Amino acid sequence: MDQAAKQYEKFVASPDHGLLWEPQQRWITAHYTLAVDELALGDSTKAKAALDSLLALWKNADPDLPLRKEAIALDERLK
Repeated sequence: MDQAAKQYEKFVASPDHGLLWEPQQRWITAHYTLAVDELALGDSTKAKAALDSLLALWKNADPDLPLRKEAIALDERLK
């Protein structure tokens, strides 16, 4: 799990941010997956940071997106 979290951290921090190219959905999903992995590793601070990044990207997104709903629910649990 620790190795997975490290790989997601690298992916999320990629310089081109994954936007405006085909794999952008995986880049967006990586934020949520990283948060879940960090939480499983017991680091709620890193989990919250990953979620904050995702929710900032999606501040104007469709509120009915399933992954956005899951991210908001996880964020609420972390508060």
